[in-house]
Amino acid sequence: MFGYYKTQQWAKGRKLLDALTGMKINFSTLKGLFGNECHASRCQIVNTATEIFLKSGSVEKAMNILKDTEWMISSPMWPCESIDVVNRHNLLCKIAEQTSQKNMYVETLEVLTKLPGLHDVHCSFDVTRYDDIFNRHLWSCFKYQNLRVCCSIVEFMVSKNISVDFCLLRKLIHKLGQQCLWPKARSLYKCALSLGCYPPFQGNMYCRLLSVPCSLSEIEMTLALEVFIFSNAHDIKNPSTSALQIVLKSSWLSSNEASATKKQKDSLPHRAELKRLKKMLCHKLRLADIRWQRSWGIAHRCSQLHSLSRLHQQNPESLLNVEGHTIIFTDQSGMNAAGHVMLGTTDVHHQWAKLFERLPSYSSLLAQSELLKDRISQLLGGIQVIHIERLQPLLTIEEYFNTLSAFQKRLSSCWVPFHPRSLQGLQMTLENDRSSPRLHELGHFIIPSACEPTTLQWFIQTKAPEARRRMKRRDELEAEENDLVLYCLESLSLKRLYKEPSVSSKQMIPCCRRLMEERCPYVQGMRLCVSHFYSVLQDGDLCIPWDWKS
Repeated sequence: MFGYYKTQQWAKGRKLLDALTGMKINFSTLKGLFGNECHASRCQIVNTATEIFLKSGSVEKAMNILKDTEWMISSPMWPCESIDVVNRHNLLCKIAEQTSQKNMYVETLEVLTKLPGLHDVHCSFDVTRYDDIFNRHLWSCFKYQNLRVCCSIVEFMVSKNISVDFCLLRKLIHKLGQQCLWPKARSLYKCALSLGCYPPFQGNMYCRLLSVPCSLSEIEMTLALEVFIFSNAHDIKNPSTSALQIVLKSSWLSSNEASATKKQKDSLPHRAELKRLKKMLCHKLRLADIRWQRSWGIAHRCSQLHSLSRLHQQNPESLLNVEGHTIIFTDQSGMNAAGHVMLGTTDVHHQWAKLFERLPSYSSLLAQSELLKDRISQLLGGIQVIHIERLQPLLTIEEYFNTLSAFQKRLSSCWVPFHPRSLQGLQMTLENDRSSPRLHELGHFIIPSACEPTTLQWFIQTKAPEARRRMKRRDELEAEENDLVLYCLESLSLKRLYKEPSVSSKQMIPCCRRLMEERCPYVQGMRLCVSHFYSVLQDGDLCIPWDWKS
């Protein structure tokens, strides 16, 4: 068996195991006669046999092997190595993934409950790492309406102190109530209450208080009132003992929902017109995109596009050079550091036409800037020179070229040795208003153009490991943020969820999690902007601070 496993002859290994099983030979308790097999633990033997079945395409037989050995990992009679426990963990995760893909949700839960640290009392394993895999299975079961298994998953997670996703738990309680499965709904509500998913009962010997957030669904409110009344049945029968209070807590969202809904409805014709105009101009002028630097209203944006459309009708020759570019409506005309064409909203058609005529010279300057960036990168060990529009002040291509040129000359005149490609994968930005270099929390270096090369060399080489760590963490946070935004859009039925550039991923992630946990009904069908303040925009978008209050 071990020979077939090492040479990956899965078909032969499976035939061998079928023969052993058919002869009812309990091979997991036997010792090998050749090589190192005699020192293999029972857990290792079972792991090997299970993986052979798994690799040969039989999930059912792989599970039967584990069941026949009662999912045993380690015991005083059959001790195992730590690597055997890790291998068992990985093996069970693979089986759970395959059974879940086949919609075998009961079997998946059975496998997950046998993970190291959850089943075998003689196996010590950190169960906090299981939060994600159990919540993913809970979501899969909920998605396909397998509520019975969902309840079993939650009960098991609570019994093993595995963190339950509060948003999923609330959805499950709501769905159970909708389908009139009240005993299960009550049980899970009490469980959620003890976990802190809902506001606890408050009060003293004179008064008992129940705070009911307006974000709760009707079913959740019903359960909250029922449990509160049942818990205080004695006080209800004897009113003189203490008072009972039920407070429905309002919120900024509930107070402004009607206003936002009206504004959003009124803006629909303008939104359709904006979409039509943008699509038409991108097609006619062969533009890469049209953007706005500031958050102007929809009507204002439409008027800007109408103005550009009139220029095209009156003087189409002036727009021939704009093909392939991205146009940004902003406060001044020109080309920015990223190579995008900026149209000043206060400028007239004549100024826009002059700008379009100068685009070939701007494009030449952009190409020279790219060459300077490559030269700087070569001098600094392969580090990439970038310009981040949302984090840096607005720069025209002329200003950016002058900054790059001055920095490149300073490096060339006092060159310091960097090992070629030693800093590949790292990033830096150039600025004119800083006296010393620093490392941004997102992992890129912020370098003043007047920085001394020797100071720069010491700083970059010292901070390079930390920069790589921060960049890796940045990518992880951005991926998590994107997943949460998509999840919020689907679960909260939002039309749009976006953030201001000044809101970081570290701020956006807890905001999205709270939105899912609170599951506020007032945001359904809304456009929600995560910012630093409360506001209803002129087109009906709701702005909330990232650390919004319930």
